[in-house]
Parts: sequence; structure tokens; C-alpha cells
Amino acid sequence: MIYNLFTVVLLLFLLQFLRKMQKETAQRCDEGETTASDFTIRVKGIPKIFTEQSVISDDIREFFETRGLPGETLNVQAVNICYDCQEVEDIEKELKETSSKLKLMEGKIAKGEHVEEHELSGMKSIIQHDKQKLDTIMASFTKSQGVSEKFSGEAYVTFETQDERERVLKFWKLSWW
Repeated sequence: MIYNLFTVVLLLFLLQFLRKMQKETAQRCDEGETTASDFTIRVKGIPKIFTEQSVISDDIREFFETRGLPGETLNVQAVNICYDCQEVEDIEKELKETSSKLKLMEGKIAKGEHVEEHELSGMKSIIQHDKQKLDTIMASFTKSQGVSEKFSGEAYVTFETQDERERVLKFWKLSWW
């Protein structure tokens, strides 16, 4: 009984020691490697009040450059916008299903089986239409203009220095919490 208790206590101390060693190793590795996350913050809850003519990323960039910290102008390197891509996923799913049906039809033709020409051309037309729709949506995402209804209210803002990032985080956490 005493050996069991001793073993449990010893294991608890050993696990705490290993946990401490793991945290220290992770800290050393993190300090030795610089990544984009060292300069970037995630901003949530951005109001979706952009006009169709505004460029969302430019508006967010301007906000953080001029009002990110009171009395300072910050150097924002990049702003990455998060969009709701459900429509894109739905179109891609439909495109995949239609392409599979088209391949089956083409397989039947290759075997010499009869396939209605209007069905074949209909499938090709649907595929072409879906591809054009995807291209239009992706182009609007790239321009970041005219897609305010798809904006999710989240963005990633990358600053020039880690110090700017830390000061912005500190200021806005104290301001909102």
C-alpha cells in the first residue's frame, strides 16, 4: 500500500517536471523561429457596414494605421479578409457531381451505348456555367470589392513589428474587456 502511494506521488512529480521541460523546450523553439503569426492579429466582430464600392481590406488597413493606437501611425503590412465561402463550396459540389455524370455519359458513348445529345450538351452547359460562376466569385474575392455581403466579420492584420502587434493587442484588450 505504501509503495503504491509513493509511486503515485513520484509519478505526479515526474509528470510536472516533464510538463515544465516541455514548455521550456517549446518556448526556446518559438523564440528561435519567426513566423507571420508573430506579427499578425486576428480581428473578430468587424461590422459588416461596407458599401459595394469600398474595398474592405483598405478600410480595415486605414483604421489600424490611423486609429490602432491613439496618437500613433502604425505600419500595416497586410490585411487578409475572411469570407463566407458556402456558395463556393455548393458550386464546387455541384460541379463535381455534374462532372461525374458527364464522365459516365462519355463512358457509355465510348462503349457504343446510346446517349441523348441534349443530355450531354446540357451537362456540358451546366459545367461551363458553374465554372464561370466560380471564376466571377473568386475574382470578386481577389478584388475585395463588391463582396461585402460575403464578408464574415473577421480579418487578419499583419504589422511591421512584433512590438506594434503587442501594443495593439494590449490596447484593444484593455479597451474592450
